[in-house]
Amino acid sequence: MEYLVGAGLGLAVGAMATQVGFDRGRAFYPVVLIVVASYYDLFAVMGGSLPALGFETLGLAAFLAVAVLGFRTNLWWIVAALAAHGILDLFHARLVDNPGVPSWWPAFCLTYDLTAAAWLARRLLRTRRVESPGHGILAAALAAGALFGTGASAAPAAVVQADGHAVAYQVQGQGRPVLVLISGLGDGMASFREVAPDLAAHGAVILYDRAGYGGSGAPAGPRDAEAVDRELDALLAASGVPSPYVLAGHSIGGLYAEYFAARHPDKVAGLILEESRPAGFTARCQAAGLSMCVATPAMMTFAPLGAQAEVAALDAAVAQVEALAPAAGKPVLVLSRAPGAKPMDRLWTQAQSDLAARYPGALHRTAPAGGHYVHRDQRAWFVDEVTAFLATVP
Repeated sequence: MEYLVGAGLGLAVGAMATQVGFDRGRAFYPVVLIVVASYYDLFAVMGGSLPALGFETLGLAAFLAVAVLGFRTNLWWIVAALAAHGILDLFHARLVDNPGVPSWWPAFCLTYDLTAAAWLARRLLRTRRVESPGHGILAAALAAGALFGTGASAAPAAVVQADGHAVAYQVQGQGRPVLVLISGLGDGMASFREVAPDLAAHGAVILYDRAGYGGSGAPAGPRDAEAVDRELDALLAASGVPSPYVLAGHSIGGLYAEYFAARHPDKVAGLILEESRPAGFTARCQAAGLSMCVATPAMMTFAPLGAQAEVAALDAAVAQVEALAPAAGKPVLVLSRAPGAKPMDRLWTQAQSDLAARYPGALHRTAPAGGHYVHRDQRAWFVDEVTAFLATVP
């Protein structure tokens, strides 16, 4: 009976999450993993065993780390961790003497975990992830090995050497225009996994992980706009896809896109700035007396190494962008989220309008709903706006 209930509940939760839309966000299954892994701590408390609580907390910490890794990089890590936790249920009683664990729990949790892992794997394969299924399966196997004591890293779909380190990237589609997607702070190319195939139906799309993200090498020191520019320029040259390119930058990726366009106007055919962080926004936010104007190093403790390096060099990146005249004579599209009522939201909305004004003739479109991740929250609207804009690029 425990096996049937576990499998049935796993299917029911997965189907409900898909139907309602819970699993459209990257956080849903990492949270499921954390909740599942935390139950053994609860059982240790119920059983009144401090030694068991200590051992269970160590296990929880391991799964928590993988949950963060999967959320930040590749959800196939979550598939692996859920499956690994289910297998762990089989041997748990031999590893930890936890008197609070119900007799039916191992069988129930085993089937629930494996069912949840299978459902998530099915979702990833059906949604045509940016990362290839082969890459994801390999990552899942390696994640399971890491949980049981054998660590390694999966090979990305394609790798080139750029600016002294490995850079993972993918090219989807073919023809022109060539769209280069530049992710925001804390995100690798997986951020665009859902919209990339739709965009690739209209031309070539290049996605990549900056240094310290996903399958790319670790950063060597702070990463300012010049460092990101060197990396991207070398990657594009090594990709074999000739210029000119349309750069689409999300959040801080928009700041980097502005810098690249100003430095290499002959290689850029157009510019798309999605919820882009304007160069002067930090100073403007602080002058308004608002808090949380910029991420601090402490806030980035669990972020990818690339994000930590970019936050450390944000002031330098802003100065570098402000020191250059904006790219002139290029079509520009600014995409911003729906306006909000809070002071920070109002300031951000005005900053987006001012960013569009920085480029004479720029188109400024505001999403009908959603938040900072327009390409996720308003996927169809985003694809329509971008493809319509690309049709106007010479």
